[in-house]
Amino acid sequence: MTDAVPSGGVSVEAVAQRLRQILDEAGQDRADIAQMADASLRQWLSGVTSRIAASLGVAAASVAAVFSDACTMALNAKDAFLSSYERERSKRRQVQRRPRA
Repeated sequence: MTDAVPSGGVSVEAVAQRLRQILDEAGQDRADIAQMADASLRQWLSGVTSRIAASLGVAAASVAAVFSDACTMALNAKDAFLSSYERERSKRRQVQRRPRA
């Protein structure tokens, strides 16, 4: 029955061969699509991770700036305290130490 020839002169084997070829091409097309989808997903993930990293960098810089400003304010307050303390203490001392002979 495999040598039956349909009207038009094409053998069943030729039709089966053409169908196998079409299925192989469709499988290759699906593989190509999957590969492109994988590459597209990787590009998308790369873009998303870059945007997330940039956002985290901005947030980290903001936190670091606030912390640095707080430290600077504390150091300025300490310097002002020590300066006024030394100035007032030296004004209010009644007895000065004599130099050694």
